[in-house]
Amino acid sequence: MGGFGRCGSWLPLFLVGACASNHTELDLAEDPALYQPTGYRAQSPADVAVWLAPVGDDREARPAEAAAGPYPVMWMSERWWPRPLPEMVRDVLKREFEESGLAARFADGPGPEAVVVRSTLLRARAGQEERPFGRRSLAEVVLRVEVLDPRAGDSAVTVFDEAFEGRFASDVTTRPPVLPVAFARALRQAIAAALERLDAADVTRRAVSRPLDAGGGR
Repeated sequence: MGGFGRCGSWLPLFLVGACASNHTELDLAEDPALYQPTGYRAQSPADVAVWLAPVGDDREARPAEAAAGPYPVMWMSERWWPRPLPEMVRDVLKREFEESGLAARFADGPGPEAVVVRSTLLRARAGQEERPFGRRSLAEVVLRVEVLDPRAGDSAVTVFDEAFEGRFASDVTTRPPVLPVAFARALRQAIAAALERLDAADVTRRAVSRPLDAGGGR
C-alpha cells in the first residue's frame, strides 16, 4: 500500500496534522510519535527461539451502521495506512517480544527448536463519533495469539490460545486525538495484555511441554 501522495483541505478532520511527508509517518512500527512501546519486561528471560508467523486477518465484516451507537461515526479507511495493517502489527509484535525479553532469538521460520507465535486480528478499527457539541475518537482491537510448541512431540502442540482486547475512547471535544493515534493506543493495550499473559504462561521457556488447560490457565 502506498503513502499519502498529497494532502489538502479535503483531508478529513481526524487526519489533520497527520499528513505524511515520508513513508514512516503513520506507520505503527516506524513512527515513534504514533505507537508508544509498552515497556513490558519479562519476569525472567526467555531461553527459546521464537518464530513470529505473519499476522492473520480475520476481522468481522460488519457494516459501520450496524456497529455504531446512537451517534454517527466516520470510520477510518485503511488506505490512510502506509502499508497493510497485519504487516505493521507483526513488526510491532516483534519489537515488543525483543524488548520485553520474551524471545531468546528470532527464527527465520518454523523448526523443531522454535515455538511458533501466530497472531490474528479479529477486530481492528478506529472512528470519529459526532456529538452535538463536539467529537470523540474511538478505537478497538481484538488480537488472538496462539503459541505452538514443536518440542512437545512429533508435531506442534498448541500451548496457548487467547484473545486480547484493547479499547480507546477520548473525551468529547472539538479536537479529539487523530484516529491513527487512537488506534495505536488500543493496539498497545491489547499487546500489553498479551505480553503479560504470555510471560505468566512460560510459553517461551523450556519448562513448557504441555498444552494449557481449557480455561487458559497454566
